[in-house]
Amino acid sequence: MRPAGRSRGIAGRPWSCHRCAIIAMRRSCVVWAVALFFAGCSLGPSRIQPPAPEPFPPAQRPALSATETDSAISFSIRADLSMLNDVLNDEQVIPKRFDRGGTDGKSAQGAMYRYHAEREDFAINAPAAGLYARRDAGAALRDWWKGVELSANVFVSAPLRYKIEMHPKTASVGVPTQCGGGDGGSKQGMLTGSVAIDMTPDFRLVASVADVSVHGVDPCASDRAEEHVVAEEVQKALADSVRGGLQQAVERLNTVTFNDRIEQVWKLLRKPVRLNPDAWLLFNVERVAHGGLASEGRHLHDTIQMIGKPVIVFGDEPTLPSASLPPLDPRPTARGFRVVTDVGMDYQKLSDALTDRLRGERVSNEDRSIIITEVSVRSNGGNQVVMRIDFRGDAEGHAYLVGKPRLNPLTQTLYFENLRYDAATAQQLGKSAKWLFHSSLRGFLATEAVVGVTQATKKMQNLIVPVLNQRLSPDLVMRGKLSSFQGIGVFADEAALQVRVVAEGTLDLLTSGGS
Repeated sequence: MRPAGRSRGIAGRPWSCHRCAIIAMRRSCVVWAVALFFAGCSLGPSRIQPPAPEPFPPAQRPALSATETDSAISFSIRADLSMLNDVLNDEQVIPKRFDRGGTDGKSAQGAMYRYHAEREDFAINAPAAGLYARRDAGAALRDWWKGVELSANVFVSAPLRYKIEMHPKTASVGVPTQCGGGDGGSKQGMLTGSVAIDMTPDFRLVASVADVSVHGVDPCASDRAEEHVVAEEVQKALADSVRGGLQQAVERLNTVTFNDRIEQVWKLLRKPVRLNPDAWLLFNVERVAHGGLASEGRHLHDTIQMIGKPVIVFGDEPTLPSASLPPLDPRPTARGFRVVTDVGMDYQKLSDALTDRLRGERVSNEDRSIIITEVSVRSNGGNQVVMRIDFRGDAEGHAYLVGKPRLNPLTQTLYFENLRYDAATAQQLGKSAKWLFHSSLRGFLATEAVVGVTQATKKMQNLIVPVLNQRLSPDLVMRGKLSSFQGIGVFADEAALQVRVVAEGTLDLLTSGGS
């Protein structure tokens, strides 16, 4: 029989001691597991996984033409002055002979005289006309045209042969003084006239005789005052004879109008021009100006400018409201042709470009660092974007930053202004990775998250250049040349980042039948 004290336990130990050992071991394992868990949390990378920020209310994109300067589409008009020449050379309007033959004239100083003159055909803007034209040719019209100097002068001239015979009071009785050459021949002179012309607000010509002069009349090689008086009176008589006929010729000019031609061009430029099935050029013409009439040879010409704010829009063909031809605008004309459009940059392509640029970049602080693995950008409403930065290293996860897109016009690059952590990201970083919150990540992204906008300017160039020489009508052809394309602004739409691009150059319309 075994002793009663050895009836329980193992290896001579009581059962109660064995159970205590097992319990102690279990408790020790739990303590070590908890300790190892917290040690792992403190020694491993911080996990940063904030939710995406809530978007701002949407903002309205500025209108394309809201801040653009005036742009000009130019074309020439021309009037034939032959009708003026035809009237001037009609002997029923201006005779070819002027004389006082049978009846002697009497000067203001009592000298008796008579004269005979013959003119040749008038010519328009002949070299001699410019030689003899008076500098103040438009002075006679200033009061009539409300103090406004008319823009063009047309000069007419006709060679003149004349002869004057006078009986001075101081000369011997019956001894006349002959002036026209001592041998009885005629002297040479020139009849000149100046017509001032401008355009009325309803695109008609308005003209009036500004000056008529006789040059070269010299009765005698004498210094006697009475002979000079006779010369002046002969000049006045000849000029008066021409003035009335010239006024009749000018009245023909006042019937010329360019209204129909200008209205035709106006209506054409009020229609959309198709660039491709989804893009349209709108000239948006608003007013009509002109460069100023000028005469050359037998023609009068002017440059008409349709002033507007051209844009390129996308989508279905736009329907434009009708607009009547406005009156001629007296304001200065515009310089050059500018057209503006918004070119969308896809957010995914933008994100890919930023990822390619920034992947692998390291940001450090307090002997800890992260490495950027991916960058993505999307709209956040209110002309703002949200940028997500994925990273690994001493912190893992992602962070959200919010900012406004901007465009540097000098470098033609897109960057993001006032980048800041959104509230949820800032809260997580403040709790789990203060070193990252206080790192240079925001400043680094502000300077390095930069993308060129060449893609947008190239797209606009490919759109508009091919159509700059197309025909708008059977007798109206565009001739344009654009010398520069550049981004001038950016806006964060929901679907894409819109880069505002402007093209600058010249655009003329070649016409036929412009007069």
